[in-house]
Amino acid sequence: MFGESAGGNLATALSIQLNRMGIQPGMLYCCCCVPPCTARRRPACSLRCGGCLAADRLVLAYPALNLNSTPSPSRFFHLSDPLVPTAALLPGCARAYVPLHLRDKAVRDPLMCPLFAGDEELCHLPPTFLSTGGCDPLLDDVVEFDARLRRLRIPGELQVHRSLPHGFFMLKPFLADASTAIDGILEWIRTTPSHEPVA
Repeated sequence: MFGESAGGNLATALSIQLNRMGIQPGMLYCCCCVPPCTARRRPACSLRCGGCLAADRLVLAYPALNLNSTPSPSRFFHLSDPLVPTAALLPGCARAYVPLHLRDKAVRDPLMCPLFAGDEELCHLPPTFLSTGGCDPLLDDVVEFDARLRRLRIPGELQVHRSLPHGFFMLKPFLADASTAIDGILEWIRTTPSHEPVA
């Protein structure tokens, strides 16, 4: 599964939620059933949707893993970043997602801010590749997330491209470094084995 920026948030949150429902990476499940079932858990279901495959790898490009206004060196240094003005944008995203009366609790919810997921949830993530720019206000969050995954022995890789900003995918036609970063992602996808579907 792939996600960039807010999509990286959603991809990580979806992986966490699938695990909470007992669906492991690489497992076939039926998304037509409520709750989603696997052929193993409910043999009567013939996976009538054809079966969905839970992500067996995560590729996250400059993911927004923490929507709080948490101070960090990269956020402070890039406070006036034109692409990601963290002082206004991240809290604004949180306000758009969550009603006011739930906000204090929700901004610590791993399904909204995956950086706050506990080790007991992160240890079930599939192999994870993280790519970010050295000029990204979210750099410190990505590095912290990667450090936690590696400490939990989740296979994967972190690539930090020193000269690139947040959202560097759109700069591929203009910056060779952006093209190199994208090539690194594609190479990891090509060379990282995927799991056989689990029924």
